Amino acid sequence: MPVLVLGDLHLDQWLEQGSDPFGGQGVAFWTGLDALIIAGDLCDKPKVRWPTMLAHVGRYVSLDRAHVFPDNHDFYHHVLDGEARLEDLSTHYAQKRQIVTGDTRFLCCTLWTDFAAGGDVSGAMAEARQWMNYYRFIRMQGAKYRKIRPEDTREVHRDHRAWLESALATPFAGRTVVVTHHGPVPGVADGKTLGLEPTYTSDLTALIDRYQPDAWLFGHTHTHTHAGHDAAGTDPDRQRLAGLFGSCRGCGRAGQYPRRLAS
Repeated sequence: MPVLVLGDLHLDQWLEQGSDPFGGQGVAFWTGLDALIIAGDLCDKPKVRWPTMLAHVGRYVSLDRAHVFPDNHDFYHHVLDGEARLEDLSTHYAQKRQIVTGDTRFLCCTLWTDFAAGGDVSGAMAEARQWMNYYRFIRMQGAKYRKIRPEDTREVHRDHRAWLESALATPFAGRTVVVTHHGPVPGVADGKTLGLEPTYTSDLTALIDRYQPDAWLFGHTHTHTHAGHDAAGTDPDRQRLAGLFGSCRGCGRAGQYPRRLAS
């Protein structure tokens, strides 16, 4: 049976506007899923809203088959070092976890970024701190509840990247799909993020070349794009990295795309 991966759902914003992004699909579609993976940005204010949002998801997909991991919005008005609380709120918490369905494993983590994609780490971190809302609305419990800094998310990136590399290095007799919120290669952010691309993606080309996952699904940019490059220059609509197909198919906020998931 199929697996549905959704990023950038922002379900609270859809419901506040009287829309239901799940409503465009019939019962047979939802009951036919082997798993649903919500790959970051379920909603803001997770301590208050995650239970309500997950209950809404459960109207369509049994929460026994729903997996979720957070990204920046899921930490808004919460703390970056407070994932234990998020895990308590979910049936299947997918952060740094492997999900196996049939002959396919899904390796899931937020990832964040290392700010190195543009070659100027300190400059990218300064731009991020000035312009990205992460650093206004998320705090660090272990540092007297101060606002988080780019150095904090970079440390999380290093931890997630180390876990991911270890998981990729573990043999698996089947297909491997990586699912992250942030992107794995440069060139996937649209023009609206000009100058801020290192906050949206890292350059993990070397890791991809080494471990050759079958696919890499990501979000965060709120655009429908493909990742990487076609070395032969023959397939511009399905860009590839050494055989990898990567895709960003985030849902986006209410009003950004059609009012429901494609029917």
